[in-house]
Amino acid sequence: MVAFDNCDETARPYRGVLSFERSLPFPQFTFPLIFGLAYGLFKILEAWPHPWASSVAGIDDLARLAQARDLLNGQGWFDLLQTRLDPPDGVWMHWSRFVDAPIAGLMWLGERTGAGDAIALLVWPVLLMVVFFIAIALASRALAGDRGIFFSVLATLFFASTLRPFEPGRIDHHNVQIVLSALLLLSLLRLPDGRRWGIAAGAVAALMIAIGIETLPLVAVGAAVTAGLWLWDGPRFRAGTGAFGLSFAGFTALAFVLSVPVSRYSLTQCDSLSLTHLTSAVLGGTAIALACALVPAKSSRWHRGAWLGLIAVVCGGVAVALFSDCLGDPYAFLGPEVREVWLDKVSEARSAFAVLSTDPSVFLAAFVPLGVLFAVIAWAFAKAPAESRWKWAVLAAFALTGVAVSLVQMRFIQIAHIFCIPAAAWLMSQVYGLINSRGATALRVAALAAVPIAASPWIVVLPKLVLAEPTTQTGVAAGDTRRIGSVARECQSDADRAAMAATPPGVVAAPIFFGSTILGLSDLPVLAAPYHRAQGAILDAHAIFSGDPDAALRILQRRNIDYVMLCTSSGVRLVTGALYPGSLVAALENGTPPDWLERISADDSSLLHIYRVRAGR
Repeated sequence: MVAFDNCDETARPYRGVLSFERSLPFPQFTFPLIFGLAYGLFKILEAWPHPWASSVAGIDDLARLAQARDLLNGQGWFDLLQTRLDPPDGVWMHWSRFVDAPIAGLMWLGERTGAGDAIALLVWPVLLMVVFFIAIALASRALAGDRGIFFSVLATLFFASTLRPFEPGRIDHHNVQIVLSALLLLSLLRLPDGRRWGIAAGAVAALMIAIGIETLPLVAVGAAVTAGLWLWDGPRFRAGTGAFGLSFAGFTALAFVLSVPVSRYSLTQCDSLSLTHLTSAVLGGTAIALACALVPAKSSRWHRGAWLGLIAVVCGGVAVALFSDCLGDPYAFLGPEVREVWLDKVSEARSAFAVLSTDPSVFLAAFVPLGVLFAVIAWAFAKAPAESRWKWAVLAAFALTGVAVSLVQMRFIQIAHIFCIPAAAWLMSQVYGLINSRGATALRVAALAAVPIAASPWIVVLPKLVLAEPTTQTGVAAGDTRRIGSVARECQSDADRAAMAATPPGVVAAPIFFGSTILGLSDLPVLAAPYHRAQGAILDAHAIFSGDPDAALRILQRRNIDYVMLCTSSGVRLVTGALYPGSLVAALENGTPPDWLERISADDSSLLHIYRVRAGR
């Protein structure tokens, strides 16, 4: 099979990694596909049948489980109202049914086979991981040639922050965003190879917006890069750029129609696909497509630049005039009280500088690989033929975006790190070529083995592990199996789930982060969970536990709360008796609840405490 080895853009037969690959229809897929399936099967067998038996379910994983279960149980496709959150009105979630649907389908299959939710929790993240291995391998091949496929798979294993969202049980949308980011990079690196890659890039960009606005900066840079490539070399990128613009506009409109109810068409929302993003995508995408169609192929760069400048002025003016609220801080609408009691304490929402001041090793593990990435990009750019340097410019643009967003919110680092993988694969291929041409020596082989460590967070983590002094756990009684980070410590065990299931119907007040556990593992309504559209509920939940018992009772009565739940050792609690002496949470931790609370959880040794609010108080 003849395919483009996009390292130097010459047509040559695909040499392959495995001996039998060249006999298959799509040989480039074979190695990452086989490796991804084998690695994923190992992960599934390791976790079967309880994906959260030895690890803690993420907050968003639990809430996504509740969303998918609602869809499976008959909630409408366009109805995103989470009725069990902040009752009686509920909260309209900002998540997409495009992620809920496949999870709900796997849950349906689990019900038919007797496996329950386990199939969805195990299979869905692993399927996404396989797609990611393929996408990043093909993107690496576009930069490093055939060797890039093998070396990218190897390098990926060193980026734990990128692979962690694919662990069994991880069903939130972050793993989908990682896959789509890799696919967008791949599509743009293949843009001159035909209109199909422009169409693919536009479709991926539209889906990224539909699934989560977190990746909007990456989509915006992808669109700018596509237009910039046409500006730089019109004849070469005209077809791909035009196809991207039309595809982006069309697929964004399709995603809008398929995910937004007619009753909400006119709403301007900054945190989910809405009229804001539809207008910008359709206007910008259509304008780019028209420019590529109307401007002669051999026009000057000044001519193409004038068109793009006009497009930028018009689109920018429309955005400023109609949607200025969405151009700044995505959390600008949050009140200062909500920021203080919740958002400022969320580790993944913190800025990189806040992390640097509290945990420098985490900062270094996040940003040292990105520093190595830019050094590799500079070296590769200098070595690459002039006609293929644009690919390294594309990778640099994505990497710079990843760094910029990660400086504001550390959660983006798991996406930023995927752009290190093709660079690490290229560097390994260079060392491998040196070994082939000059002979293997211990130093050269060691250098090859060290590349993925030098280009990944392990360059920071490994010395820390080697030099760290042995530590012992404190505060845990002999024979106690409740380890830090365990499901028992987070009140997510089978026994805790059974205790929630045995609780009669009623509204629960719980610490903010524990609300997601109640949503995902029970059928009980809960006052609050860590989602920004429930600001009033977040403030009330915080006030209940941080205030004195009399003040807490007044809020409980106003909110018609039936139960109070507390996980006494939860690692994600924002309110403790040590921080709020004299509060309700201090009384519960000390085992001296007020007389208007009745303990109904039977197991006194459990970390989960369930209280009924006595009637008539």
